[in-house]
Amino acid sequence: MQQAHIHFGRPAISGQIILFLCTNLTPPTGVPTPQKCPLVGPATITGTLIAANVIARPTQGIDGGTAGLAQIIEAMRVDAAYVNVHTDNFTGGEIRGTLPGDGNDDR
Repeated sequence: MQQAHIHFGRPAISGQIILFLCTNLTPPTGVPTPQKCPLVGPATITGTLIAANVIARPTQGIDGGTAGLAQIIEAMRVDAAYVNVHTDNFTGGEIRGTLPGDGNDDR
């Protein structure tokens, strides 16, 4: 695995990276260094994401810090966030999966 992260975007719509779960590539600037990704699978990644991990994305209406964390948690609740996993064979993303929300888009 090269990297895995959470994006802000609905199914079939690509969004920007908001939170890194792990990376073996050069980590993004301005956020704490993400943990290393497992090199072989199947694998499990564990940890806690905090406000300091949020990457602000003004063009998508996502703030940094505490406000941004609240925004992305709300996006998860209404099925507007997904996880993307990149591998050596599929550098653009091999696995894209929605995060479980409550299915209520009326918030």
